[in-house]
Amino acid sequence: MRFEGIERAILQHGDVRILGTGTRLVRHVPTVAPEAFLFTLYPGLTVDDVAQVEAQLKRKLPSAYAALLRASNGLSIFVGTLVVFGARATYARTGDAARQPVDLIDPNTMDRPRIPKDAVIIGGYREDGSLLYMRAGQDDVLWTTERGGSVRRTWPSLEAFLLEEISRLTKLIGENYASLRYDSDVNTLPEVRESQRMR
Repeated sequence: MRFEGIERAILQHGDVRILGTGTRLVRHVPTVAPEAFLFTLYPGLTVDDVAQVEAQLKRKLPSAYAALLRASNGLSIFVGTLVVFGARATYARTGDAARQPVDLIDPNTMDRPRIPKDAVIIGGYREDGSLLYMRAGQDDVLWTTERGGSVRRTWPSLEAFLLEEISRLTKLIGENYASLRYDSDVNTLPEVRESQRMR
């Protein structure tokens, strides 16, 4: 997976603030919350870090997802409308260290929904708690409900998914950042395509 195109699609949204931890915050949007940013890119994991995550999960990560984690240990897209999970390093509540990715361990171990055993939950949507997963040895990204079960939609690759969703959300939201507030009634979920729905 090539991260450069995804990074470019994110960084075009404006100013970048780099924290002491290396986390990059893109486009301050105080209309949403005083410390809200459109995008958050976390420092990448090392190869050893990825191996440690795999050991905790007791399964290999899909190669594209592992590559993304080495480039950016998770993503927050449009103020958490869409998140790609990462490996949380700390549970600090203050300072720069408080900005951590949504942890990928819990949803893949303790809170695991009904998805194939070889699947890894890689992220989700805030709107309804629905989840995204990938399977070992496969490139496609699958979107399912919070509890798993039927697949709402698929994308051919992680890169295609991220580029399409960043583009879709950019068009949907435009400069109306107030629609990213938790109390907004703007539906930020992707369209369910019946031809792609899997049972």
